[in-house]
Amino acid sequence: SGTTYVAVSSDSPFVTTSSDGTNLTVRASPGSLRNIIWVSELNLFIAAGTGLVATSPDGITWTQRTTPFTDGFMNIAWSPTLNLAVILTSSGWLLTSSNGVNWTSRTTTAPPSGMWYDLKWVGGTINKFVAACFHTTGTTGTILTSSNGTSWSTTTVPNVSSLRHIAYSPTLNKIL
Repeated sequence: SGTTYVAVSSDSPFVTTSSDGTNLTVRASPGSLRNIIWVSELNLFIAAGTGLVATSPDGITWTQRTTPFTDGFMNIAWSPTLNLAVILTSSGWLLTSSNGVNWTSRTTTAPPSGMWYDLKWVGGTINKFVAACFHTTGTTGTILTSSNGTSWSTTTVPNVSSLRHIAYSPTLNKIL
């Protein structure tokens, strides 16, 4: 958040905070959390884990949020352009929220033999959410994209089945 570092663990119901990146304090959380983002527009940390979403204004005090379902939440991305957070589950469900508190479920195409793995907001001239699917069988990968966070399209990537992470280069204006 600029003054507080926060780390989450999917192995325990704790978060770790630090004001300097060196001295750590372990704090309680509502459950095991897998991913976390800081949303400066909301002055809020949003974290997701196994069946839960939690928020915190300071990384210390956490509030569990009600969601339409309790799937295994994999990744979170925030679009400052859309003022929208998206949480992606491994099985292809999505949650969206403009405030981090109230969440709406969205559907996507479920991966045929794998799970959705990574999710990013890609700004610049692209302005899309992009997700990668890791397939356990076959020889093609799948990319999921959305320019508004509510309608999603899939693209097949030939000869690449293990798509796990996404990177964006603003200099090259390319998604890798």
